Amino acid sequence: MTKAKEHIAAGYSIKATARFVGVCEATLRKRLKEETTSLNLGRFKSSFSTKDEKALVKLVKIIDDTFYGVSRKQLMAIVYQYAEHKNIFHNFNHEKKMVGEKWIRDFSVKYRLTLQRPEKFSGGVLKFNKVQFNKFHNNLKKILEENPELNASRIYNMDESNISTIFTKLPKIVSPKCNLESKVVSLNRIQSLTVVCCLSAAGYYVPPALIFPRKKYKPEFCKRAPQNTLGMASDCGSMNSELFVSWLKHFTKYVTASQDRPVLLILDNHISHCSLPAINYCQENGIILLSLPPYASYKLQPLEIACFGSLKKFMAEECDRLISQHPDRSITICQIGEIFRTAYHKTVSIDKAINAFRDTGIFPQNPSVFREDFTSVSFTNRQSVEHLEDDELVSLETR
Repeated sequence: MTKAKEHIAAGYSIKATARFVGVCEATLRKRLKEETTSLNLGRFKSSFSTKDEKALVKLVKIIDDTFYGVSRKQLMAIVYQYAEHKNIFHNFNHEKKMVGEKWIRDFSVKYRLTLQRPEKFSGGVLKFNKVQFNKFHNNLKKILEENPELNASRIYNMDESNISTIFTKLPKIVSPKCNLESKVVSLNRIQSLTVVCCLSAAGYYVPPALIFPRKKYKPEFCKRAPQNTLGMASDCGSMNSELFVSWLKHFTKYVTASQDRPVLLILDNHISHCSLPAINYCQENGIILLSLPPYASYKLQPLEIACFGSLKKFMAEECDRLISQHPDRSITICQIGEIFRTAYHKTVSIDKAINAFRDTGIFPQNPSVFREDFTSVSFTNRQSVEHLEDDELVSLETR
C-alpha cells in the first residue's frame, strides 16, 4: 500500500498504479477507501515463498548473463522446472510444463524485471559485431582471472551439427567437357541426425554423441560407431533439454571436473542449453558455462573451424563410396555409425583443435584476433513494453 500511495502521489492514475503493484484495480480502490491491507490471498495460496522467489530472480540473472537474454517462454519453463526440482506443490500447466503468462507478469512487476522487445536488424547486420564480441571476451577474461587453474586441458568447446546420408556437395568426378554426369545419391528417404562433438584447447576429444530420429534408442544404431560414442534418440533427431543433461553426464565421465578443479565449457546459446536441470548439474559438478554471442558461431566456434566442415566432407565421400559399390541398396540407419566412424577418424586432429582455439582468440585469449571483420551496428536504449510477445527478452536491470 505504501508503494501504491507513493505512485499515486507522483501523479499516476489508480489504474496505472494497480498495474504497477500487480493487483486488481477494484481491489486497490477498495483498500485505498478502507485504508486496509490484505494479509492473505483468501482461499488462494502462493506457490513460492519469498526465499524461493528471490532464488528464482538470482537464477534468472545467471542465465541472462550466461546466454545473452532470457525469452518469456524460457522464463515460463524455468519457473516450472524450479518448482518441480524443489518438489513445490503448484497448479502450473503440466502438459506444457510452463507457468502462466499472468504469473510471469506479476512476478516481473514484483521484482522489477522489465520485459523488452529486441531491436530488429537484418541478419547481415547482426552476424558479427564488436559489441557482443567484447562482451564475450570480458566474460572469458573474468572467468580466467577467477579460476587461474583453467589451462588448455581444462577449456572445452561443444557443439551440435546436423548430418545426413544425402549430401548436396558430392565428390567431383573427371569427365569429358560439357558431358553432364548424373549420380544416384540415395534409394530411400533422408536419414538425418545430430552429431555432438567436444574438444579441448589442448587437443583432447571427448567421445562424440549421436542423436537418432527415433522414439526409442537401440544399441545397434551405434554398433560400429567410434569407441565410447553416446547414442541417444529424440522425435526429430535434434538436441533437447533432457538429452543435453544426458550429454553433460557423458562429458563428466571423460573430464575430471569438480568444485575444486572446474572446467570451462564454451557453447552456443541454443534453448536446450538453458534449462534449470542443466544449470544445476553444471554448478554441482564444477562445469563453468560460457555462451558464445548469437550469430557468431561461424567465427568464434572452434568446432566449426576444426571439425564440422571436414566431417561432412568425409561423410559425403563415404556415402558416395557405399552407394557406388552397392547401387541397388539403400543406406540404413544402422550403417550410419560405421560411416560416421570412418569420417570422424579422418577428421580429428590434435593440431587442428589447438589451432582452432588460437585462431578464434579463445586460448590463448586474444581479443585483437579480429580487427576488421566486424559489421557496423549500434544499439539504442530500449524502453520497456506492456504487452509481452514471444520474441521479448527479460532485461534484469531495475526500472
